[in-house]
This record gives sequence, C-alpha cells and structure tokens, in this order.
Amino acid sequence: MLDRNELASEVVARLSTDPRHSRFWADFRRTMPEVFRRHGFPMIDASEPSAFGMDDRAMSDGEHAEETFHLHVLKALLGDDRLREILPGARTVLERAIASPRTNYWEPDLGS
Repeated sequence: MLDRNELASEVVARLSTDPRHSRFWADFRRTMPEVFRRHGFPMIDASEPSAFGMDDRAMSDGEHAEETFHLHVLKALLGDDRLREILPGARTVLERAIASPRTNYWEPDLGS
C-alpha cells in the first residue's frame, strides 16, 4: 500500500517494482505514447518531476504536482506545432515565468 506521505519518485519506484502494479505500469508507459500518436495527440510523460529537471519538491503529495511543474509540462507540450499555433504567446510567458527569480517549486511568477 502506498503511504500518503510518499513523494513522486517513491510512487514511481513503487509502481515500477510492486508486483501488483508493475506490469500495468510498464504496459502503460510503453503503449500510451503510440496510442496518442496514432490518434494525432501529443503526449508528454509527466510521471516524474526529474523529466523536467525538478525534484519531489514540485509535488504537493505523491500524486499531485504544484503549479510550477505544470508550466514545465505545458512548455514541453508546446513542442507540438499545432499547440504552438493555438497558443502563440504562451512559450514567451512560460519561459519568463520559469526564469523569474520569484518562481519557486510551488508557485510560478506569472507577472501581473
């Protein structure tokens, strides 16, 4: 059973190694990117903060990320040309917020 206080890295480690979850987790991570591509949707694996140069401080608990983490995910999603076209000014706003010294692991500086 997962402890409520576990952080993302511990949760991912448990999903990867616990016999009750590991096969499903491995299948999910292997097949979902192809399913999304096949249907024309972008997919970013945001299951670990380390994928975005962050650590477990970006998480409020084992399953829920804070706002700054979501900025990194959105920035990665903007690698898709269609999303950049729909949100033309988003990359500039995201990069400014991520670079701001007032942005921390939990709250981004989105300006006023």
